[in-house]
Amino acid sequence: MRVTTGDIQVHHLEWIEGSIRASGDIQVHHLERADGRIQAAGDIHIHHVEWAGGTLEAAGDIQVGRLGRGGAWGGPATGPAPGPPVLELIVTGTRPDRPEVILGDPRVTQITGDRRTRLHRRTGDVDAELRPAEHPAGRTVTETYTWGARAGDGPARALWLLLLPFLLVNLVAWTRPAGRDEDAPRRRALPRPGRRIHGVLVRLLAGALTVQFTATLATATMDLLAWQCGTLPARRCRESTLLEIWREEGAISTDPLLTTAAFLPWCVVMVLLWVSRRTIAQNEAQRPAPQGRGDRESEASQAVLSGPGFWYGRRQVTRLAAAHTVLGLSTLSLLLVGGFLASRPEPGNFRSTVAAWCLLVLAALMAVAAIGELIQAGRVEDRPDSRSYRFAVVRVLLAFLLFGASATLMASASEGSRPSGPLPGTGTLFAVLLAVELTLVIALFTVCATQGGHRRDPVSGERPAAGGFAGPLVALLAVWWAAVLSAVLLGLVTEFAFGEPFVDGPYGPPAFVAATLPGPLAVVLLVAFLLPPLSAWADFRAHWLRYRVEADYPREPGQKARLMEISRARVMARFTEGVPALLTVAGLLALGHLLWIVGTGVLGVEVRPGTGMTEAGTGLVRAGLLAGVALVAALLLMGWVAYLWPAGRRSIGLLWALGAFWPRAAHPFGPPCLAERAVPDLQWRMLTWLKENPGRVLLSARGQGAALAVAAVLQLPPEQRRRVSLLTSGAPLARVLGRYFPDCFGGAQLAMVQRDLGAWRNVWRPTDPVGGPVGVAGDPPVDAAPLRDPLVLGRTARHPLYAPILRAADYAADPLYRTERALLLEDARRHRDPDPDPERSPDPERSPERGPGPGGEPGPEGGPTGS
Repeated sequence: MRVTTGDIQVHHLEWIEGSIRASGDIQVHHLERADGRIQAAGDIHIHHVEWAGGTLEAAGDIQVGRLGRGGAWGGPATGPAPGPPVLELIVTGTRPDRPEVILGDPRVTQITGDRRTRLHRRTGDVDAELRPAEHPAGRTVTETYTWGARAGDGPARALWLLLLPFLLVNLVAWTRPAGRDEDAPRRRALPRPGRRIHGVLVRLLAGALTVQFTATLATATMDLLAWQCGTLPARRCRESTLLEIWREEGAISTDPLLTTAAFLPWCVVMVLLWVSRRTIAQNEAQRPAPQGRGDRESEASQAVLSGPGFWYGRRQVTRLAAAHTVLGLSTLSLLLVGGFLASRPEPGNFRSTVAAWCLLVLAALMAVAAIGELIQAGRVEDRPDSRSYRFAVVRVLLAFLLFGASATLMASASEGSRPSGPLPGTGTLFAVLLAVELTLVIALFTVCATQGGHRRDPVSGERPAAGGFAGPLVALLAVWWAAVLSAVLLGLVTEFAFGEPFVDGPYGPPAFVAATLPGPLAVVLLVAFLLPPLSAWADFRAHWLRYRVEADYPREPGQKARLMEISRARVMARFTEGVPALLTVAGLLALGHLLWIVGTGVLGVEVRPGTGMTEAGTGLVRAGLLAGVALVAALLLMGWVAYLWPAGRRSIGLLWALGAFWPRAAHPFGPPCLAERAVPDLQWRMLTWLKENPGRVLLSARGQGAALAVAAVLQLPPEQRRRVSLLTSGAPLARVLGRYFPDCFGGAQLAMVQRDLGAWRNVWRPTDPVGGPVGVAGDPPVDAAPLRDPLVLGRTARHPLYAPILRAADYAADPLYRTERALLLEDARRHRDPDPDPERSPDPERSPERGPGPGGEPGPEGGPTGS
């Protein structure tokens, strides 16, 4: 027997085997098993009991919130409380477990979906709504929605990370400031001019990155291989079977060879267009369910994510894909025609010269028209924009014909032409492009500063990440990394063609390559220099935090090594709060390096061997090339195995999850937006079930699935939102999304969601590097008390081995998570909504589990489909 003078307040008890007596009140939040006697001279309040086999004795009141199994306390029977059915829809993160693991049953059935998105249920619950006699009222039917694995496999993710600048610029488009005009508080009112200017600047920056990408490929093939190494007899190109026929003097003219080399970048642009069109059909073309008129004055209906057309960006991405394709093909046409005009020492045929100048003007006009299209291709969010964009095919076809005409003109040139110096246009092209990109980034800084991007959130009181300048800083990193990729590729091609990354004289790669390559070397050295002090600082913080960890486990003896392990886990989890400072420093360093690169190209500073560069400088640039190759290889490797190790999940995995969540509002050649498929899927699923059943829906969202759940709830009509409860775990809503994307996930936006939902509870762990509290007040508050991780500090009878530190994994195994879930389910059962259609009869062709699928198409007839 344990006797305590005063009150007993315990958050979590595993097992009461003997007796507990208190001279005051006894309050227990969660009790797993009680086999003994609990006595109190005052009141007894127990929030949740899973197994009750003992007795309760109190001089005052006895209150038990929820009783699981056992009737020794006079509680209810083992079955659920009576009421309408409840659908628990589990929304996983980007790397989900198998449905058998999530549902806790080896017998599961895929009830609808394809190889990209799927819904699974336990086999016994496949048609639970159609067999009410076998499924008692109030029973919970659980199904899981899988979406993250469809494009998250290692090879696909690694290839997409080659286009990392395109992914980053798409993220920049959504870091727009959250401030609004006082006279336009609603979402559908015209946005302030700064909001539109922000979108135009980001789209123009994306277009400049496309031109730089195309120019890099063209310089590698057309300039270095065809123009310089292929037809210059004085050059000592490396002996290679590939280059052997190109090096013979007089064997081939420059013009046909240049035409042949231009088809490689043309093929790359065409492949990107094909992939973009394919992913548009799979994601952006999925039409959301019609919302109807409903109560449009509902507060959450004014949220940014509630726009009927927010997750339907087919028309905009189609326009952007056409514009970027035209920019790429126009760049190739300009280089081809410029090479034709520069490679003819004699006047030549007058008609060919006139045709070349006409093609040059047409290519410039096509590029200007594409830039104008980028300026006009804004988003339409207040309605699904179903209008077809017929000019997309016309523009691409005209650009294709222009490139064909330029290639034909170049191939028909007379033999014997010889180049003089590098290919015209490639000398200062990259420096000019970088100058334009830097100008756009500085304009983004100005917009964020003048449009209130630095203001605190009115609900949480938190400032946006990096003082509201996270978007421009990410844009700087995108521009810098694009320059590094260009320099690495050109350096490798020069090494292959000439046997060294740089050659004497006016030939070789552009000057910006030598100015860019020391950057990757500086990054590698800086990381190697900072790792030891950062590790020492983490150890110091862990030592300081050890006493707080020990206070979280009262009356549980723990060894110092065990306490340090938990403290280190919490310190590493708090690294997320240090990312804005790291982003600021990295952005400023990138800005300084980019200004130096622009100066070497625009001001004519020569940095090649033989023109002022010393041998030490040559070795530095060569070491920079090796460091750049190592960085690119490390990025690809991390993308391949991002979800196989914890550090990868916290870095590349999070970056991939963010890039796959947001619509492609700036660059159509970036990774596809998986949410534009997943959000309509969830919207269709909840609408069809709620219309066919009087019960409620519990959305159990985990990790990045919490962002999907919030977005899907806002797409429901207001009267249906009140029939949805939300349970989020490890959610990055306020900690990550709210700080970097305040316009869509700021505190005010989340507060709107909370006031329209039936109920919302959020659970999190201090060791989770991504998930955290939502920070929205309510009655009851949204955030539950932080979960203990690990569950117990040392060894116990229930845990003879050390409990694992789960961090962001397996929230469903925590007893407090199960308590919150049980309370939400109980609350959902108590509320019965009117039958949406009392006269209807069960229709097997339109049953709840086989109702309309994504995009309004009927689901499968039953059984597993897809893979």
